[in-house]
Amino acid sequence: VGSVGPQSTWAAGVTFKYPLTLELPGDLPGGDYRLLVGVYLWPEVERLPILSAVSGAENGAIELGRVEIGP
Repeated sequence: VGSVGPQSTWAAGVTFKYPLTLELPGDLPGGDYRLLVGVYLWPEVERLPILSAVSGAENGAIELGRVEIGP
């Protein structure tokens, strides 16, 4: 994947754009899926908490939107 540097160097209000491709299993059933994102501490692979009231946030992840997968 890549790196945006240590969290301690992030400035408030900065937006990271990080395009990536998600490979879905061929037998994934069609339907409406939620797309969530979280940030993890490396190398512990510990999810960092969300420290403010963000719409769509739950369990350390933020909902980016919904995706409909066709049959």
